[in-house]
Amino acid sequence: MDLNPRQNALLEMKMACIQGLSYEDFWELFSAAGEAEVRRQILDEHYVKDVRPALSDQARAFWDDNQHELVNGILYAGMSGLAARGLMYVAWIFGLSSLIDGKSDEQRRALDDLSRTYILRQSFV
Repeated sequence: MDLNPRQNALLEMKMACIQGLSYEDFWELFSAAGEAEVRRQILDEHYVKDVRPALSDQARAFWDDNQHELVNGILYAGMSGLAARGLMYVAWIFGLSSLIDGKSDEQRRALDDLSRTYILRQSFV
């Protein structure tokens, strides 16, 4: 458990979605690559019938009022979202934003290689 009630609500939402959604819908809802329109469709279709019943009263109250956080992309919500947006901006400045977007397998492999190289370098410093 976390002292932040928003984090607890997010944890409950993820657990309820794992139980109530398909893998594809879960991924679309919580990944950075998801589209807002598709997220809205998933919530419209599944929230009341498949997800909401699995939430505690506190989490239910939070998500009843804050579904826009999921629709807009949970990765970019709150203070961690501010940090993520900042990192995306830095990546854009250095020409790495296409790698982070991960539009292709080749780009994802390049980003993986780049991060492994960085991690190995840091290990020996």
